[in-house]
Amino acid sequence: MSSSTPAGKPAECALLRAFYNDTQGVQWTNSNGWNNPVDTQTTCCGWKGIRCDGEGNVVAVQLRGNNVGGLMPNHLAKLPKLATVDLYFNAIAGTIPSEFSTVSSLRYLDLSNNYFDGEIPSGIFVLPSVTHVDLYANFLTGSVPTTYATQYACDVYTSVSN
Repeated sequence: MSSSTPAGKPAECALLRAFYNDTQGVQWTNSNGWNNPVDTQTTCCGWKGIRCDGEGNVVAVQLRGNNVGGLMPNHLAKLPKLATVDLYFNAIAGTIPSEFSTVSSLRYLDLSNNYFDGEIPSGIFVLPSVTHVDLYANFLTGSVPTTYATQYACDVYTSVSN
């Protein structure tokens, strides 16, 4: 761990490891660091696609085009300071966990070009910090309330039932 990389919080590193295990992590294109032991000496802040703040809180998970697959677990929604989730162009299926509607720090959510289905959790559009939601090229049903995009100056990109 370099002096510029904050130490990850063990509980948050454990959530990320559970995400890795549940999304076929051994098949990811790049999983640098994700196989390191999760203990008090671990910094998940240096793992591929993970960014932390100066206190070691995970603030971003950015795994674009990394062959992340399987069903989407709710582990990421349990990261208390998470601001960015970018899982564009992967092979994630199932429903979008409704728990994302409770991540008040979430600003940027890109789940486009995956295999999500089911209803879009409407709560993600009323989160206090959200500015960008991209759900394009999935198999989602429902609609995006246009008033939310206008009221919160939120960029919303979706293609429902495609």
